[in-house]
Order: sequence, then structure tokens, then C-alpha cells
Amino acid sequence: MSGGAGEARRPEAPLMYTMKEVAAILKVSESTVYGITKRGELAYIKFDRNKRILDSDLREYMQRNRICHKREEG
Repeated sequence: MSGGAGEARRPEAPLMYTMKEVAAILKVSESTVYGITKRGELAYIKFDRNKRILDSDLREYMQRNRICHKREEG
């Protein structure tokens, strides 16, 4: 039986995306995502030759780039 008293809880791994997944989420090409990361606009984690984007970093990037236009009353 798991979850009993005295058992250590394993920390949850953060949600991460591949460059291809981020491109699909943002509806852009993978090369666009690579450019965004290369310019330092979107943080990533590098594992050997693989890059991963944290969900929290992607959400922050999208919020920073969100543009809201005010409706003109008339």
C-alpha cells in the first residue's frame, strides 16, 4: 500500500515542453522558437543537445508579449 505514514514523498517534476511542442502551442515554426530562445526572450533548460522549456517560463513569456488594445468609445 502506498502513501502510508513514514513514506517519503517524491517531489513532482516540473512540466516541460520540447521545442516542437512549444512551436505547436504558439502556432509558430520550430525555427521561430529557436530564435526566441537564442535571443534570450524565452528561458530554456539544456540537457546535452536537447532543450526543454518549463511551463512556467512559457506562460511568463506569453504574458510579457500579450498586447491588449483599448476599444475606442464613440
